[in-house]
Amino acid sequence: MTVDQSISGIVIVLYVILLLLVLSVADIRSRTAPNSYLVGGGGIGILIEIAMGVEPEIILRVISLAFTMALALSLYRIGAVGGGDVKTLIVVALLGPGLPTTTCDYEVLEAVLAGGIELFVMLLLGTIHSRFRSDGGRTSEITPLIPYLLIGYLVVQIASILC
Repeated sequence: MTVDQSISGIVIVLYVILLLLVLSVADIRSRTAPNSYLVGGGGIGILIEIAMGVEPEIILRVISLAFTMALALSLYRIGAVGGGDVKTLIVVALLGPGLPTTTCDYEVLEAVLAGGIELFVMLLLGTIHSRFRSDGGRTSEITPLIPYLLIGYLVVQIASILC
C-alpha cells in the first residue's frame, strides 16, 4: 500500500479535517450538524476535487456511500447515532471514500475498511465519553459524536501513512 502524497490527495485530506473540525465545534455547542454546513462543505469539497483534477473513481465512491449509508442508517434506526452523524458520515464517505493510497488491487476493501474504522472509533469513543462523564451517564444528554468521527478519520489517515 503506497500513500497518495500528491498535492490533490493532501488538499482533500486537509479539507475533510477542516470540515470535520467545523462540524465538531457545532456538534459540541448545539448537538447538531447544520445542513448548510454539510451541503456547503460537501459541495465545496467536490469543487476542490474537480479543480485539483481528482479522478472521481465512481465505483469506489458508490460502494463507499452504499456501505456507509447502510451501516449508518441501521445505527440511526436503533438510536446509536443521530441524523447529523449519519449525514456527516455520508459527506466524509463522498469526499474521501477510502484510505488515501494509490493501491489499485484493493480499493473496495480500502473504502469499506476506512469507513468501518472511522465509525468504530466514533462509536467506541462516544460510548466511553457517555459512560465516564461527570454524571456517570445517568442523564439523557446527547453525546456529540462528530469530534470522535474526526479522531477516527485521523486514525485512518495516520494508519495509511504508517503502512
